[in-house]
Amino acid sequence: MTSVSVECARTSVADRAALNDAFPKKVASVDMWTRKAQEVLLLEAAGKSADCIAEELGLSRASVLRIFRFVERASAG
Repeated sequence: MTSVSVECARTSVADRAALNDAFPKKVASVDMWTRKAQEVLLLEAAGKSADCIAEELGLSRASVLRIFRFVERASAG
């Protein structure tokens, strides 16, 4: 198991439940990409690294970084 896997494995069920309560899972007006972006940002707020987030959500590291850049640009403008 890699160090990233070990770090990701430390996420407890209680931590995930707290994060999941922050956003409803099924909102008709929110598409799949937006939900993934929210999950990425929630995990980042919980202190997870980009590599860990990518592994945990089944995304590429590039996708996670792309979401970070998109949010950064959106909040700047």
